[in-house]
Amino acid sequence: LQPRPISNLSSALEASATIKIISFLGTPFSVRSGGHLANPGWVNTGWTNTDTGIVISVNELTQVSHSADKTVASIGPGNWWGAVYEELEPYGVGVLGGRVPNVGVAGLALDRGISYFTNHYSFALDNIKNFQVDLSTGDIVDANLDENVDLFWGLKGGLEISVLPQDST
Repeated sequence: LQPRPISNLSSALEASATIKIISFLGTPFSVRSGGHLANPGWVNTGWTNTDTGIVISVNELTQVSHSADKTVASIGPGNWWGAVYEELEPYGVGVLGGRVPNVGVAGLALDRGISYFTNHYSFALDNIKNFQVDLSTGDIVDANLDENVDLFWGLKGGLEISVLPQDST
């Protein structure tokens, strides 16, 4: 199925403007990152009618950077994991991401995300420190442990679980 129209975004400000227009018009929409899932209807705005709504593509949002202390990476949602690994490798750092290089960052991360190190470090999603989110108002906000905490936990699946040490007896 070929969705139409498609809005290709190249910045957070373009995303904000697009969301404002879509919200004002009440237009159905979906968001596409890497497009790894080829299931019919999954990248479209309706299960049976691809002529209504708009698909927002974030495939051009591909920035990759890391903090000076090399403890946090900032990754655009349009990346594929292979490109992320290639960008970070010269700096001697990596991230918990997909096991297949041509999987999109946003979809894998928001759907838990299994990496080669899941058994040791948990899912990719559990290691996300901050989400930058365009709200339906067009406002761009951060969601993390200090700001918009409810949104942060909602994007992580809504669970906050404390891990207790195993009883050694």
